[in-house]
Amino acid sequence: MRVKEGSLKRKLTEGNVQEHLMFLAIPLIFGFILQYGINLVDLYWVGRLGSISVAAVTMGGSLIFFITTAMVGLSTGTVALISRAIGQNQKVVVNEIARQSINLAVVSYVFVGLLGYILTPFMLNAIGATPEILPEAISYLRILFLGALILFLFLLGGAIFRGVGDTLTPMIILGAVVFVNAVLDPVFILGIGLPAMGVKGAALATLVSQLFGVVLLYFILSKKHSKIHISYKGLQINLETMKKIIKVGLPASLQMLSRSLMWIVLLSIIAVFGTSAIAAYGITIRILMLALLTSFAFGHASAVIVGQNLGKGDVKRAEKTAWLAMIYDALIMLCVSVLFYVYAKPILSVFTMDSEVQVIGAAFIRILSPVFVAMAVAIVLGRSMSGAGATIPPMVVTIITLWVIQIPLAYFLTRFTEMGLRGAWVAMALAHVIQAFLIVVIFIKGKWKTHIA
Repeated sequence: MRVKEGSLKRKLTEGNVQEHLMFLAIPLIFGFILQYGINLVDLYWVGRLGSISVAAVTMGGSLIFFITTAMVGLSTGTVALISRAIGQNQKVVVNEIARQSINLAVVSYVFVGLLGYILTPFMLNAIGATPEILPEAISYLRILFLGALILFLFLLGGAIFRGVGDTLTPMIILGAVVFVNAVLDPVFILGIGLPAMGVKGAALATLVSQLFGVVLLYFILSKKHSKIHISYKGLQINLETMKKIIKVGLPASLQMLSRSLMWIVLLSIIAVFGTSAIAAYGITIRILMLALLTSFAFGHASAVIVGQNLGKGDVKRAEKTAWLAMIYDALIMLCVSVLFYVYAKPILSVFTMDSEVQVIGAAFIRILSPVFVAMAVAIVLGRSMSGAGATIPPMVVTIITLWVIQIPLAYFLTRFTEMGLRGAWVAMALAHVIQAFLIVVIFIKGKWKTHIA
């Protein structure tokens, strides 16, 4: 396993920072749009089955996101360590990090995927799945758990490419995956040419399309002309490297774990308001995640550049990168917030024909869209610190804002005030503003600059 010497042509530690940010961020934006496109296409076709099916996919999706947070953290650790090693010109280390990340993905599946399959009914009951939702949710979720290794390898393959500064290849492959998923969804879900499988068809289409993407990703990585050439013979376990990946990735995993668990707890708070509220919540969260894709893109791009420049020892350039990424994305999100506020209901109507779901979802969007800029600030600066290997501060801030502020406030406002369901949205908006403030304070203090990945 080695890196081809002449393949890393773009030097992220030299030249124009703005140019590098755009070079990395633009493919990431399109890549994330394509990635969330899979969810939105699924939602579009599942929405044709009715609000019960949408609610089943919402609950199942919340749990699979919760269970797979270990891999999200692992990918964060992989990007941070690979980018730092690239900045230090340690190509052998880059190879070993990629190798051991793949090994960790397999180990994670043994514990996460199989255990999740067994505990599916229990977990769905624990978050308040009603008898009418439960059968479809179980069938949907169990298929995803069985194929969780495909998802793990898919996420990790993209992280390996990003760590060396290649965001274009994952974007192209994601385009192919979305195309395959878009073709398979109506076939599997509605039974066009095959027996209709309903929500099970949505899960199967997702896995088949992602498997196609995994084959493409690792085929490219196996070619000698790729930026990282992986030999699939003898992927021996290296516990020391695994420990380094886990050390950086674990706080990021805990951060994602706390966030995904928050979605589940919030879902249980919302569930008492009925199936329409659950469906609106599921649709709106996915739409809002689509709105935040530029934030994740600039955050990931900044993380790679920050990591490589800190590896070289250029602290000022690393800090400048993070601030520029934050400013660019804040301006974009200001425009997006206005668009979503004005056209909330028409946007919802694309994904559901249920008028009650549209009204509930539109209220959610209009309450949350004014704080999109704050969300952008927290995401970009938080990801930038993670790129330096400083994953603990964003984790601590996330846990405080979600569990000390958002969840208790959401419960209080929905149960003990006249706000009702709107109280959950208000609590979420306030928590994001506080999160942004705390992240900015920690970033300015600057301890992340001296973090050793």
